[in-house]
Amino acid sequence: MNLQEVDFHNLMEQLVSEFEPVAREQGITLLQELSPEPVIISMDVEQMVRAIDNLLMNATKFSLLPGEVKIGLITGEKFIQLSIENQGQPITKEQEELLFQRFYRTEPKRSDMYMPPGYGLGLSIARNIIELHGGRIWLDHQQGEYRFCIEMKRPMHANAVQQEIRQ
Repeated sequence: MNLQEVDFHNLMEQLVSEFEPVAREQGITLLQELSPEPVIISMDVEQMVRAIDNLLMNATKFSLLPGEVKIGLITGEKFIQLSIENQGQPITKEQEELLFQRFYRTEPKRSDMYMPPGYGLGLSIARNIIELHGGRIWLDHQQGEYRFCIEMKRPMHANAVQQEIRQ
């Protein structure tokens, strides 16, 4: 991995603005709730962009239309948490447990003939990238309300850098 210190807040703003036309074309509105201050963390930018892009693509691909995808960034002293939320068709607990496995795809119902194609790799890749960064990823799902979360540690020296940026 090519680790470098990056302002995660700015990276997320850039990703969301680049993704907005794609989402709008599919009938999806992106809503951002990003903490306003800089969030310095150590990451391989290319890999992290790939992981987040996979989550955004899934959220737009499997949202009910017209729909919304909410992107939230909460910062704490030791951790940051990114969440990507959407509303889609409910899945079973068994399906939930398999979502992050390679090549797993939910089986479409006969009424879901529009089911978007895919290879079942996006969430597996995202999990692998996040775990390589020492973070974790999980899904909270309730009756078609999906919330994918990424939690990553903030380096201790990053807090000192952020103090300098604020001044």
